[in-house]
Amino acid sequence: MGEIRWIRTGILESSCNFNFNNFPYDKQTCSLKLKLSNEYRDYLNLISIDNKINFTHYDDNNQWNLGNYHLDEKEKNNIVYKFNIKRIPKYYEINIIFPIFVIASLCVWNTFIPITLG
Repeated sequence: MGEIRWIRTGILESSCNFNFNNFPYDKQTCSLKLKLSNEYRDYLNLISIDNKINFTHYDDNNQWNLGNYHLDEKEKNNIVYKFNIKRIPKYYEINIIFPIFVIASLCVWNTFIPITLG
């Protein structure tokens, strides 16, 4: 029996369920599960060598900050990483929250203007 290392590079896209209770100041935890299909499980072992992910080609997102991550589960042919991400609320503060506050303030101040002024 021998050992072959196949270091595969590629682009992974994933999605996860979100909890919007603290929107837009929310923090989320997402999982990324890597596993072998059933037909190869008897012939291959999927293992993580150093528990790290290479982020050299990671593109920053203007809505999320990538926090820490860790290897959550390491079973035979299953590797699960958990990622903590935090939303950047500035877009929502400038484009949604601030205009609503200004319009609501104008509505309140409008009640103090006498009708005779025009």
